[in-house]
Amino acid sequence: MEKPNTPYNYHLDKTVLLFFMITFLAFGSLFAYKLVTKEDCGIVNFKIHGNKYKVGELIRFTDYTEGAEKWKWDFNDSTELRTERNPYHTFSKPGKYDIRLTVNKGCEVTKTITIEEKEFVLDSTKLPIFEIPTQTMVGQEIKVEDNTPRANTWEWRFGETATVNSYEKEAKYTYKESGLKTISLVINGELKHIGKQKIKVLPQPKKKEDIGFVKSNDELDSDIKMSPDIGVDDKDEKKIEKAPYIGPKEFGAKLVKVADKKENFQIFAPYMCNNLKMSVVVNKKKQDFDVFCQKIRGRTITVKDVEIVRDKETNCITNVIIDVSKGWF
Repeated sequence: MEKPNTPYNYHLDKTVLLFFMITFLAFGSLFAYKLVTKEDCGIVNFKIHGNKYKVGELIRFTDYTEGAEKWKWDFNDSTELRTERNPYHTFSKPGKYDIRLTVNKGCEVTKTITIEEKEFVLDSTKLPIFEIPTQTMVGQEIKVEDNTPRANTWEWRFGETATVNSYEKEAKYTYKESGLKTISLVINGELKHIGKQKIKVLPQPKKKEDIGFVKSNDELDSDIKMSPDIGVDDKDEKKIEKAPYIGPKEFGAKLVKVADKKENFQIFAPYMCNNLKMSVVVNKKKQDFDVFCQKIRGRTITVKDVEIVRDKETNCITNVIIDVSKGWF
């Protein structure tokens, strides 16, 4: 028996059909928008004028992007975005900054700039004003007075020790050793504006002994004339010149100046009696002093401690033990 033909009805839910239509229209609109608004960025480029950049200096930025109409400059230093084409900008702190320029609707480029610390400029108006005698003598008291306007605190150092010798406006001091000394004064705690002057300290004059005349012995032949031997050379006894004094703190400060290329290591010659090749101890290792100075030149160092050994008779430095920050070799 044959089965009757049964018709099949296919039904598509209207909700599903509506979903597909809406999705198609949304993606079509988005594609059309992207196609219309798509921007050909081309080459986005800008220039940072100058070679070295320091804190507080005005730096010029110039955009060279063809067809640019809008700009957004982000200097990555928490300042507001700039919208001019060729801005000027200053940085308040040293470090590396990524400068991002966005042109028109989204074309951008990033360049890195390094900002260095601002060089210290000595303000001569802040230097202490005081006068000292050109020379004095061991055991003789000297008096100095500061005449700087608006000075409230004083730190006098007279060059024989690294410590402060007086905190008064008028200071007194008596030298114990001869040589060329440095008198320094810091006012209002401003170490960068320290005032320095040189003074020559003379040794105390030696007392001359009255030798007199020695009479000839009666037993000697009166016809023989002899001059007595009193043990005095015809020439004056040669005086031993002492090397100038330098304290550990001042020695360390001079090492930093040598490292910063502000001074030459020859400045230590008077204190070492010209023996600049002497063996010194640096971070518990021996090396020649002149070689050590060449190693640190042009590098940033921190002198932690300095111990100085001197010859008692000549005051010449015979050995130095130096402790500096690691990582500079």
